[in-house]
Amino acid sequence: MALTSDDLKAISQLLVNSLQPINIRLDKMDDRFDQMDDRLDKMDDRLNQMDLRFDKMDDRLDKMDLRFDKMDDRLDKMDLRFDKMDDRLNKMDTRLDVIDMKQDITAKKLDDLSLDVKIFERDIRRDIHKLNDQMETVLEVLKQHEFLPL
Repeated sequence: MALTSDDLKAISQLLVNSLQPINIRLDKMDDRFDQMDDRLDKMDDRLNQMDLRFDKMDDRLDKMDLRFDKMDDRLDKMDLRFDKMDDRLNKMDTRLDVIDMKQDITAKKLDDLSLDVKIFERDIRRDIHKLNDQMETVLEVLKQHEFLPL
């Protein structure tokens, strides 16, 4: 049994007809793969843009980190200076406490001295008053004995 050319043509037509739906499906799949490839390219572009943004953000964060490190150094130096100031203020506070105590003692002594002066003034006034009374008495006695003119 030999196949004739018409038979071969018929078989080839059958094959072409049976492969046609497969070709259509493959073409649709190819179109879908092209669409997916376009979408993946767009996603890749967007990811590249995001990567650039992240790189910029990373650079900015690195700069901020450097600035914060400098600020930390400055704050540490300020802490040291404040500690020294605290020590000096504590010493001054101690000195002021001593000065306050001395001032209280001096104020007490001044009050005592003021009281002594007032008592002394009172005593002097009394003595002067007594002396005046005695002088008057002496003058009267001298007048009575006529040692002084009237």
